[in-house]
Amino acid sequence: MLLKNVFIDLKRILRNPYFYVAFLIATLMFLCSYGGVDPQTGDRLMVFELLGFRELVKDNPLMSAFELFKGVNGVGFEVFLPVIVSIPFMLIHMEEINSGMNRFIIIKENKKRYFIGKGISCFISGGLVSLLAYISYGIFVFLCFPGFESYSEDKMYVINEIYGHYTSVFKAVLTDGNYLVPILILLVQMFLVGGFASMTALLFSSFIRNIYVVICMPFFVYYTWYYLMLYLGEKISVCQIKVPALVYEFISFTKNSCLLTGFCFPDYKIKILLFYFAICILQFWVYYLISVNRTDICD
Repeated sequence: MLLKNVFIDLKRILRNPYFYVAFLIATLMFLCSYGGVDPQTGDRLMVFELLGFRELVKDNPLMSAFELFKGVNGVGFEVFLPVIVSIPFMLIHMEEINSGMNRFIIIKENKKRYFIGKGISCFISGGLVSLLAYISYGIFVFLCFPGFESYSEDKMYVINEIYGHYTSVFKAVLTDGNYLVPILILLVQMFLVGGFASMTALLFSSFIRNIYVVICMPFFVYYTWYYLMLYLGEKISVCQIKVPALVYEFISFTKNSCLLTGFCFPDYKIKILLFYFAICILQFWVYYLISVNRTDICD
């Protein structure tokens, strides 16, 4: 019954045009990621703009397909992506709550099963939006930009230096030409980013009824989280405050985790996957506890 409820929710989401609107907007955001710098003007170039700078791309392996795929980031990326991926599920969920339909479903079925199903559906919905957009972006860059094998040894010097500090999983891209595992890691991370953002909105929907506030909450949570960690890190460094090494490492790690994708080193990737997954579980647990103990929802 639980899986049936999840399947019905996902079916409704995939039939909703807002799912595809969110997917297209997220894809466009990826395409508008920073791809490099124009040597003539010093202006930063977006990925799609690099198509007009073929010679620049041929001379710079930092603009190769895998580097563009791995390092996706852009203007307002961390601001708007969490909001966009949460829209498809939350529009349906909030309509269900505000119309009173959820009470009817809970009376007919089971309160605990209902909320567990909503958590699973929400996580998958947000993850799908970001994942499908990232896959579309990946297809674009791998079709339109050269791989590492297209560059000469002297041009690959910078890449070899950078990847020399990476874990063996990402080093395999250069040594064995094995892109599969790193790409899978990046795809899973992007799925968890979408799930995290959508679960944040779901958590706040348990006690907020305004749909616009709920949809914007992932942005507020993310921004508060990132700048708090940034402030604490700078305060410790500038003021030379003595804190346990574990605390400083956690602040540094959390700050890098907030950057979602390309800014953090691949060494962090596995840790970040587990970190986001743990946060999603925590959000779901809090949402579940609040929701099942509400007295205004029928048992």
